[in-house]
Amino acid sequence: MFCFIRKQERALAFVNNGWVAILQKPLNGSSEALITLNVVSHKEFGELPGFEPLNGGRPVIGILGAFCHSFGDGNGSVFICIVRSAKLTLQMGTKEPTYQIQSVDFVSLDRDLWDNGFVGLNPDATQHYSSLVQNISNSTSNDQGIRESSKLAEYHPLANLSELLTDGSFYASPDICCFTKLEPNTPTSSWDIYCWNQFMIREFTTHFDETKIGEKLPSLLLRCFRGYVESYDNGVFAMAVISKLSSYGSQQMYPPSGLDDDASCSLFVETEFVVQAEKKLASFLQVRGTVPCFWEQEYSSWYGMNVSFTTSEKASQGPCNRHFMKLQRAYKEIYVLDLLDDGKVEGPLKEAYKHHLILLPFPVVTKQFHSSLDENNSNYEATFMNFVQETIKDMSFSLQNVELNTSSSVQNGVIRTNDIDCLGRTNLAQWKISETMLENLFNSVNAELSDGIRDIHGHLWSNNGDAIAKLVTGVGSIGSSISRKGYSSLSGSLSDLTKTFGRMYLGRFPDEETQNTILYLLGAFEGQKSVLIANSVSSYVQGVLQQRHDEYVTHNECSIYSTTFNTNGKLPSTEEFEYWLLPYGNQTPTYDLYVVGIQELVNLTIGHIVNTSSQKMKLWEERILQTLNSYHPNTNYVLISSAQLTGVFLTIIVREDRLNAISKVSKATRKTGFGGFAANKGAVAIELNFFDTDICFISSHFAPKTNNINERNMEYASIVDGLVFASGMKIYDHSNIIWLGDFNYRIDADNDEARKLIEVGDLSKLYSYDQLRKEMNENRVFMNLVESQLTFQPTYKFDYNTNDYDTSEKQRVPSWTDRILSTKNIVRTAYMSVDVRCSDHRPVFSTFLMHTTRTNKDKEGEIMKEARNAYFTSNVS
Repeated sequence: MFCFIRKQERALAFVNNGWVAILQKPLNGSSEALITLNVVSHKEFGELPGFEPLNGGRPVIGILGAFCHSFGDGNGSVFICIVRSAKLTLQMGTKEPTYQIQSVDFVSLDRDLWDNGFVGLNPDATQHYSSLVQNISNSTSNDQGIRESSKLAEYHPLANLSELLTDGSFYASPDICCFTKLEPNTPTSSWDIYCWNQFMIREFTTHFDETKIGEKLPSLLLRCFRGYVESYDNGVFAMAVISKLSSYGSQQMYPPSGLDDDASCSLFVETEFVVQAEKKLASFLQVRGTVPCFWEQEYSSWYGMNVSFTTSEKASQGPCNRHFMKLQRAYKEIYVLDLLDDGKVEGPLKEAYKHHLILLPFPVVTKQFHSSLDENNSNYEATFMNFVQETIKDMSFSLQNVELNTSSSVQNGVIRTNDIDCLGRTNLAQWKISETMLENLFNSVNAELSDGIRDIHGHLWSNNGDAIAKLVTGVGSIGSSISRKGYSSLSGSLSDLTKTFGRMYLGRFPDEETQNTILYLLGAFEGQKSVLIANSVSSYVQGVLQQRHDEYVTHNECSIYSTTFNTNGKLPSTEEFEYWLLPYGNQTPTYDLYVVGIQELVNLTIGHIVNTSSQKMKLWEERILQTLNSYHPNTNYVLISSAQLTGVFLTIIVREDRLNAISKVSKATRKTGFGGFAANKGAVAIELNFFDTDICFISSHFAPKTNNINERNMEYASIVDGLVFASGMKIYDHSNIIWLGDFNYRIDADNDEARKLIEVGDLSKLYSYDQLRKEMNENRVFMNLVESQLTFQPTYKFDYNTNDYDTSEKQRVPSWTDRILSTKNIVRTAYMSVDVRCSDHRPVFSTFLMHTTRTNKDKEGEIMKEARNAYFTSNVS
C-alpha cells in the first residue's frame, strides 16, 4: 500500500491493489472534526492532479485512524495516523499477521506546518514504487521533499502520541482477535477493550462495514494493541506467547487500583500460549486483572505502599457483579486464582475479594483458590498444582485444523489470576499453569516435547512478564528469573530488589506525562472530539441526537446536607449526633447526599501524626450511618466513600435509592503541615458524578493563629495546585465544588469589641472584620467560590461543654473559623451552626440544591436505532 498527498485542496490518498481511498476535509469547513472519504479506481485516481508520494515513495503498512487535536484557540486540526514501518512478529494459522509498530506519522488534513520530510520520492524506493503504481500517471518523482527539508520544522502537537505508539509495546494487525475459541463456530473471545486505537478508528470501522469499503481495501485499517508478542520457530513446530493489555480499566496505570465505573479493572491482560505443527494449531488462554472492587494503592512516606478502599463494600458489589458478568459473556466459565497474601497491606483486600465473590448473585465463578505464593509453605505446591490440574482438566484447550479452518476442541472457560499488582506473582503462576498444559498442547499437534522446549517455554514467559511489568512500572517483573531458570538465584534476588525500589519510586512519583498521553490516545479527556465521516451513518445519528437532546436528557435536583466540625478529638454523644445531623428534627428532609467533614478527628499529637489509624474513621462512619438510618426507617443510607489525612476526615453518604446515580468516585489528599511534610494540616477530597453531573467535595484544616494569614493563603494555594485525583483532575476542573473545613481565618478586631458585637447581635459589623471575607474580596483565596451572609454567631473558641467564649488566659477573639463555600451554580438553602458542646468549636451545616442532568441510555439507544433506520431507508430509496 502506498500513500499520496495533495497540497492544494489538501487530501491524502491510499493506493491498494485495484482501489484508492481519498481522505480530506469538507471544503465548507462545517466542523473541525469532520472528513470526507471517497473510494475510486486506479484509473480515476490517475486523472486527479496534484498528488505526490508520501513516505519517500516507500509502501506504508496502513492507518490507525483519525485524530482531532484542538489548539485551545477554538481551532483544531484532523490528523491521519499512518503506520510508516513495522516489524512482522507473528504469522501463525489463518490469522492476519501481527506487526510491531516502529514508526508512525500524524499527517494533517488541513495544515502543511508539519509536512517537512514527509513529502517527495526517495530515489532508493523508485523502482519498487514504480513497479506497483505504474498505472497512476500523475505520480512522478520530484525533488519537492529535498527542497522543503531545509525549512525549520514546527514542533508536532502529537509528538507525544507518536513516541508512545513507537515505544516497542504496540502491535498492529487488521485483526487483533485471539486464536482461542471458547465455543464452536465463533471467531474469537477478544473484546474491543484490547484495541487501543478504538477512539481513532471506530468511525472508520463502522463506515467500512456499512458501505462495504472494507472488501475493497481490507488492509487499510489497522487495529493496535499494547502488550507483548514473542514466537519461536524451529522449522518443525512454532510456539508463541501473545499478551494484550486492556485499554479499559482504572485510568491510572501505576500504582495499581481496582474497578472503574464501567466495571473494568486495572492491569487486565489476556495472554495466549500457542503451538503450531503441520496443519494443527493448539492454544490456551489465561487472563489477569486486579481485584475487582473499588480500591487504590497509595504511597505513604512512613509505611510505603498501602491499600485504601475508595467506596464502601456495598457500593462496590454492583460493579463487581457487572465485571464478572462481562467475563462470563466473553470467556464462559470463570476460575478465580487469587494470590494475595494475608499480611497487613494485602490481607484486607483479600478478605474483601472473598466477600464479593460470596455475594455474587449468580453462579459465575466456577471455582476459587485463595493462596499466596509462599515457597516456605510445604503444602503450597501440592495444593496449587491440585487446583491447576483439576481446573485445566475441566476447561481443556482450543485445537484447530489450520488447513480446513475447523475446530476439534474448544476451551471451556478461563483462569482469572491476580495478586496486588498482577505482575510478578501472577506471571509465575500463569507460567506454571501454561507449563502444566504444555504436554497436552504438544501432544494434540503431534509434536515432541523435550526439556529444551520447556526451557524455551520458560524464557518466553519470563520475557512476557518483564515486558508487561515494564509497561506499567518501567522495570521488569519480580521473580522472572524463576521461570527463566527454573529456580531462584542470588543474581535474580538482587535484580528483584532493584525492581522493588524502582516501583517504590514510581509509586511515589507517577509518570503523569506518559499517563496523560495514554488518556489522550484513548479519547478520555473532557471535550475530545471523535472524527466523523461526512454523510456516514454516524454523522447522521450525531445530528439527530443533537436535535432530540431533550428527549433523552432530563434535568433534576440533588439535595445535599453538608457539614464541617472541628471535634478536637472528641466523639459526640448519640443525642448530639442526632441534633447535629438532623437539625430540623421530625421535619428534617431525606437529603440525597450527606457530606460530613471533620477536622481534628484525633488529637494532633506526634504519635497520631506519625501513626494514623483508621479505627476512629470507621467508628465515625458507623455512628453517622446509625444516626441517619435509625431516624429514617423508610429510607436507608449507604456509605459511598471516606478519606482521612490524620485528623482531617471526609465522608460521603447517599440514599440507597440514589446509589445508581453515583459514579466516578475518587479521592485525593494533600498535606500542608510544616511546608507540606506533615499531615497535621491539609485537605482530603472526594470527587464523584451524580448521574451526569460532576462535583468535588473538600474538607481542609489550615494553619491557626490570627497573624498567619499568608500561611493560610499559601496552604490554600498548595491544595489547589497539588491535590490531584487519579482522573488527573484538580479541584477547579470540576463544575460543582463544595469546600468546607476549619479554615482558621480569624476576626481582626479587639476582643472586647468582638464580644460586644456578638452580645448585641450586630453580626454584620463583626463580619466586616472577617479575614476570610477580605482575602476572598481581594481574590487571594477561594476564587470563584461564594458564601452567603453569616447569620450565626462565631463558632470558635468556646469553653468545653458551655456556651461561653474562651475564658482562658489567652482570651482568643471569637471567630468564624468553620466555613462552607461553594460554586455559584449550587443553590444554598440554609447556612447555620448547631449547639453541640463537646468541642471548643461548633459544627456548621449548609444545605444545597444542585442542578443535575441524567442521560436515559435506553431512550438514547432507541433514538439512535430510529436514526440509523431512517438513514438506510433514505439511502435505499
